[in-house]
Amino acid sequence: MSSASDFPLCPRFRKPCMVKGGESTSMAVKIRLARVGSKKKPFYRIIVSDARAPRDGRFIERIGTYDPKEDPPRIHVDTERVKEWLQKGAQPTPTVLQLLKRVGLNAIVKKEV
Repeated sequence: MSSASDFPLCPRFRKPCMVKGGESTSMAVKIRLARVGSKKKPFYRIIVSDARAPRDGRFIERIGTYDPKEDPPRIHVDTERVKEWLQKGAQPTPTVLQLLKRVGLNAIVKKEV
C-alpha cells in the first residue's frame, strides 16, 4: 500500500494529488451556471467551481456569460479557457453542455466529455 507521501504535490492545495496508474482521479470540478440577475431578470455567469460549492457561491474562474432575456439569447464564452478546463477533466453540467454546443464547441465537448 502506498502512502500519501508517494504522490506528487498538488500545486494549488500543496497536498498530495491522488494518482492511479499514471492518470489523476476524476476531478470534483464542474463547469456550470451561477445566477447573478435580479428577480424576473435572469443573467448567468458560466463558471468553473468545486462541485461541493453552492450554486452562487465560491468559484475558481469565470469563463463566460449567458443572457437568456435577449433575442436571440446572448452567449459569450472564452473558448481557450473552456478547452483547457475540459482537458483538465472538469465536467460541464447538461445545461452548460447545451450552451457550449450552441456556441460551436461540439467537437471539443464530444472529445473531452
